Order: sequence, then structure tokens, then C-alpha cells
Amino acid sequence: MRSCGAGVPPAFFRQGGRLHQSFSRSEAVSGTRRSFTGQARSEGWQEIMERIVGGVTIRDIFLANGNWERFEEENAGRIRPAVRENVRKMLQCRTPELGFHMYSCPVCGEDRVVPHSCKSRMCSSCGKPATDQWAEAVLNRTLDVPYHHLVMSVPWQLRVVTLANRRVMLNILFRSAADAILEWCERYKGFTPGVTAVMHTFGGDLKFHPHVHLIVTGGGWSEEKGRWIGLTDGFLMPEAGLKKRWKFQVTSRMNAAYKAGELTMPRMEQDGRRRWKLGWIMSQVFKLIWYVMIGSCLKEIGFAVRYIGRYTRRPVIAEGRILRYDEKWVVFRCKDYAQGGKRVTKTLRVMDFIGRLVRHIPDKHFRMVRHYGVFANRVRGTKLAASRESLGQKKAELPAAPTWRERWEKRTGRDPLICTRCGMEMVLVGYFFGKHAELYAMLGLAPGERIEYRDTG
Repeated sequence: MRSCGAGVPPAFFRQGGRLHQSFSRSEAVSGTRRSFTGQARSEGWQEIMERIVGGVTIRDIFLANGNWERFEEENAGRIRPAVRENVRKMLQCRTPELGFHMYSCPVCGEDRVVPHSCKSRMCSSCGKPATDQWAEAVLNRTLDVPYHHLVMSVPWQLRVVTLANRRVMLNILFRSAADAILEWCERYKGFTPGVTAVMHTFGGDLKFHPHVHLIVTGGGWSEEKGRWIGLTDGFLMPEAGLKKRWKFQVTSRMNAAYKAGELTMPRMEQDGRRRWKLGWIMSQVFKLIWYVMIGSCLKEIGFAVRYIGRYTRRPVIAEGRILRYDEKWVVFRCKDYAQGGKRVTKTLRVMDFIGRLVRHIPDKHFRMVRHYGVFANRVRGTKLAASRESLGQKKAELPAAPTWRERWEKRTGRDPLICTRCGMEMVLVGYFFGKHAELYAMLGLAPGERIEYRDTG
């Protein structure tokens, strides 16, 4: 990547660069125009990241040798629109095609280009601040009470059905997990807990493995008593009983969806003309003990929320786990829970690696995080508010999301919009959107190449 700071004349924006808006110095300094959310990266930070990930990024793998174009050709007609959109945005992230903001020093004329970020679920660099903001929002609605972390999974036979009916089945898993907990608490404990559920569709080796993580309050709101009831012994519910309820909720909802014509049974691999029979699948899964894990009581849920939410806004593999890529194979590190969580390495063909990654991109507008019980959106103003009052707690104010400028200054210790030559604050000249060959040439970039933010003084 080349340095792109000085050398781009502001006049370009008023000629071939399609100037969308220019602002006065007062607007730029006051921050009243907050459309500039492009994230910048310094040379030092880039060098550190390259040492961590060995220089291999997801974007590199998708672009190398036209891997993504080849994947699209080989899977024509089978790629979901959400996958195409997120990959396209990730590949264009911080390139002129997504646009940039131009700042200029009013004293010495020093220019600075700040590229726009993509906000794609496939982009590792954009996913970190988005995940942090999500975690802050979740923690803002929680109560200061003990919590339990639960995990609910389904047998492998149902994974095939889930792949063929992604939206219907994931909705079933969400609702079944929540109801299994809510019904037990309301029947045997006499209260409604707060539940935050996060869907993960992946395992450590990136295979399709749908399971639900839940954060559940150690207590709940009692309508009958008109107050919050806490757990005196820290015991939420018996694991064996929850397994049976989880199995019943999922299978009964699947049967109802099948009768309503909402479930399509997948074809058999051995004979593509035949489909799996729901009755046979149910007979197999009913014999099994379904996996449910109820964690110990948590006094502080910050770590748990960030753990289960770390992949809600970014790729399902951290780039630090990618060890090697040699144009044909991708080697990455993961945990093998069949061996007790032992760290192992996996090697996949590049097309298989890309396929496993994009499989976990959710459909557009499909919510992978949901709230139930007193945390449900429809009762937040009543039951959640009453719970806070009963506990003597006040709702914390959600801090405003930091701007790219604030994040940069926090990370590096210096303001990116202070001129490095004369120390004056730079002002916004304008911003550009859209693919433009002349712009690539002016910035000294090859088509599709990223803008790298750097000091140019």
C-alpha cells in the first residue's frame, strides 16, 4: 500500500472528483458534520498487525489469484445476496471506491486523505469498533445482578436441515432456547428472568455448527409479588431438565413448521433425487441427549458479553489464527474440543476456506442477537424499569460512540487532524464517493488498492 497524504489538489473535488459537500472551518472543528467515519491506520500500527497475523489477511486471500471471482463462478446461483454484499464492501474497504475525506491545513497547505471504512461483517478492522459498541449497548441494558452463561446446541442431523432452511431454523433455535428457560423459571421459580441470546453458526474449525449462547439473570421480576426475586443459592435450574425442555421445544416447532410447509428437507448426498425424511431425522435425534451447558454464577458479565459477542460484527475467525497461505492452501489454528480443547492446526483448500467463511454471514436484517424476558424490547419500559426500581438501581447513560478521530487519538496518543508541519488544526475540504480511474492515478494507487493513512510532514 502506498502513502496517500499530500499531493492531491482540493480543486480535484470540484472538477472530476464529484464534490458532494464542502464545509467551513467552524463546522469541521465543531464536529457538527459527523458523516466522516472513515477509520485511519498508521504505518506503525500496520507493521504491528503484520507481525501478529504473519502478513495474511482475509482480504488478501480473497483477492489473491482472483480467488473470490473464481469462487463466484464455481458457485453461481448459490451465493446469497448478503454474502455478495458483505464481501464486496470488505474488498472495497478503505479504497477510493468507498470514498474518502480530504483535510487540508489552512496555514501550510498540507493535505491529508482519510479513507472510508466499509462496516462489513467480513472486515476484521471494521468489526472491532462495531463489536465494542454492541457490547456497550448490551451492558447498558443489563442489571447489576449475578448472571449465568448457557450454551445450547443441536445434534449434527439437524445441522443439515438448518443449512437448507437457514432463516426458519435459526428462528426456531432462538425461540426454543428462550422459551425453555423462561417457562421453567416462571413455573418453578415464579419470576421472569432477563435473557440475552446470541446465535453462533460456527465451530472452531469453521464448520457449520449452530448453537445459542445465552446470558441469563440469576433471578427475575415477579408480577405476583411486585418485586425482583434473586437466587439465594446461585442455582439457576437442573441441567438434565433443561436438556429435555430444549429438545421438546425444538422438535415440536420443527414439526409445526414442516406441517405448515415452511421446512424443506435437504436432498441426500448419495442420491440427489431423494430427500431426507423428517420422521426419520426425529427418530434419530430423540434417542440422543442434547448438549446443554449451564455455567457457574457470574458476578460480572462484561467478559461473558464480549466473549459471546466478539464475532457478531466481524468474521468468524480472527486473522491472528491464520498461519499460512500459499495460493492453494490456508493453514489456521483452532481448538479441537473432541480432544479437550487442544490447540490444533487445520489445512483447507482456499476455495473451501472461503466457502466456510461466507457460510456464516447472516442474511440481511436477520438479528443474530435477541433479548427475552425482562430484557425484551416490548417490556423494557415496564418490567425492566420496575426491576431496576426494585433493585434500587438507575439506568446508566449510554456513552456516545467514539468517532474515528477519537479512536485514533486514543490508540496513538495524537490527534490525526493536527498538522504535523505547523501544528494547526486541519479543516475539511470535501469528501468523495465512487469509483474513479483518475482518482486512483492521482493518489498513486493501482485499481482496487487501499489508501493507507500516514503522516506526510
